[in-house]
Amino acid sequence: MADALEIRAQIDTETVHGLQLINGGMAAGLVTLLPAIVREPSYQELGAWMTGGVVCGAAGLGCSVVHNMLRRKCALQYSAGHQRDRPYVWRFLVALQGRPGEPRVCTLSHIYMWCSLICFLLGTLSVGTGFWRTRAVHPDPIVSCWTLGQIAGEAVKLNSCTGKIESIETRKTANVQPAAPASLQSRDTRPLTAQRPTGTSAQARTVQPP
Repeated sequence: MADALEIRAQIDTETVHGLQLINGGMAAGLVTLLPAIVREPSYQELGAWMTGGVVCGAAGLGCSVVHNMLRRKCALQYSAGHQRDRPYVWRFLVALQGRPGEPRVCTLSHIYMWCSLICFLLGTLSVGTGFWRTRAVHPDPIVSCWTLGQIAGEAVKLNSCTGKIESIETRKTANVQPAAPASLQSRDTRPLTAQRPTGTSAQARTVQPP
């Protein structure tokens, strides 16, 4: 019998430690992330849901502490020479009893244990809902991995995702002199004369415009 009581006491102790760990860890982690979240205007709603998670984690941590205190008082109810309290008779509270006919303080201890677990689940649900609503309203942007750069005077494409470098082939266009418009050609219709020297004399030659 003594071994069974010790095992049950050890299980109850580990249960309290587990409740304190999950609730305290959730509250501490969310408090650490919250300042970085609230700086972004687009994540204000997520910050509100995370604040709800912090409140639930703190409430669950408090419930686990109260559960541990009531568990100690429950153990005193079963000590020798101690008069036990009357059990609850309300149907809902009777369903929450750890064993039938247990003292009221023991039933309260179980109630606070379940409240601590429910607070942790509500905090997790709050944070998950905040992430889901934020992703639905603000979808992840599509970021291109390719950027333009220049290496040794040559234009290249740099892929920041894979580290790949590709050269960009540039086409050189010839400088072509545009043809004169027809309106400019029709302005001056006088023949042009050019002098071509031949020895000591020059001979005039008539040149027609194109």
